[in-house]
Amino acid sequence: MRSEHLSAYEAQIEELFKRVRISRETSEQLSTVAKQLREDVEAEVRLAVSLGEQAWRNHYSWTEHELRKYSEHVNAAFQSQCQRTQTLVSRLMASVESHEAILEQQHVKFGAFVHKRQDDLENHCSFISGRSQSITTGLQQCSNEPHTILPRGSVSCTEGTKEQEH
Repeated sequence: MRSEHLSAYEAQIEELFKRVRISRETSEQLSTVAKQLREDVEAEVRLAVSLGEQAWRNHYSWTEHELRKYSEHVNAAFQSQCQRTQTLVSRLMASVESHEAILEQQHVKFGAFVHKRQDDLENHCSFISGRSQSITTGLQQCSNEPHTILPRGSVSCTEGTKEQEH
């Protein structure tokens, strides 16, 4: 019995060693697989980080390029508008100067016209005043003459004033 027990005990120990060995082999295999998985995960993480960094650099570069392009476009449009504004201001100033010159010319011409008309009116008034004076003098002479009937062909009062005027 003892040998049976011993054999059963040895068999159990043998079985136990076998299971420990299998467990150890399984553990080593699992450890190897885990190690491989960890290395694979680390490689994938490094790759993902690297791809993310590259994607960020590409995005940054693209964004910077687009912003530069937009900035250049806006700057060119601004420069164009500045040039147009300068051109318009120059033309406006030239137009103002031209109109001022025309207005000054018209002012001078109008002043000369007014002075000429004023001189003409003064001459005409002087002429009318002189004519009025001579008519008044003639009428006074006629009123001072006796009322006589003049023979035909004789000079009347009004004719005498006409002769005096010439």
